[in-house]
Amino acid sequence: MVQSMNLRTLQKRPKTITTIASSICCCFFLMNHQATAFSTTSSITPPLRVFCYGDSLTAGTAPPLFELYPYAPHLERAVNAARSSSSSSPVQIRWRGLPGWTSSNMKEDIDDSTIGLRSTILKISNPSISLVVLLAGTNDLAYASKARDVTDVLIDMHNMCLEQGVKRTIAVGIPQSAWQNQNLEVKNMVKEVNASLESYCKETQATRGEKGNYATFCPFPFEYAANDVKWSSDGLHLTSEGYEALGLGLVPTVLDVLDDL
Repeated sequence: MVQSMNLRTLQKRPKTITTIASSICCCFFLMNHQATAFSTTSSITPPLRVFCYGDSLTAGTAPPLFELYPYAPHLERAVNAARSSSSSSPVQIRWRGLPGWTSSNMKEDIDDSTIGLRSTILKISNPSISLVVLLAGTNDLAYASKARDVTDVLIDMHNMCLEQGVKRTIAVGIPQSAWQNQNLEVKNMVKEVNASLESYCKETQATRGEKGNYATFCPFPFEYAANDVKWSSDGLHLTSEGYEALGLGLVPTVLDVLDDL
């Protein structure tokens, strides 16, 4: 049923076969988790819920392979392992990755009942989502003429999450790539986008911190290097090892955010 719903939704705008295959495989809070992990009885500590949203780097696309290797499961295991020695609440991390989608696409479909970020936030309750991890913007580089075209949309998405009651968001920086090494203009645009995102996050901490909901910037955990086992042959996506490294690389920032809730 979930597969057919996603296919119908995605047919509204032409996308690649990879997009469709990845979208129907993405995990979601409402799939087989309601009976136990979502219990709010007094005998079970309610979990902290984290939602990772983005493009193919969230889906775990690793060409030329067809399998998906999302970073979120690695992140979830490592975060819970790090918190296991305390009385902290368990952490549930789910994800949705939309390969080929720009941040503008994501904002356009933000209220889509199946894949939209705002609709997802509004669906989850008791407890609601505490943290959204947003990794997007790479696909925008092929269309944007200036950094602000990308930054403004990403900031709008973070603001939407905070306005909907999400306590924290993490803005993961756009990673390097082989293409950026060949195109100085794009490389400089990425630096500008990431710097603007970092400034935005600091501003939200200063202006919204008293309310307890703000954004935190996290640079992409590692750089691009040719022949590095973490990078796929296309120089843009990651390998299974790369997605594991991405998940583990986000652990310190996620722990800091969750410990502050």
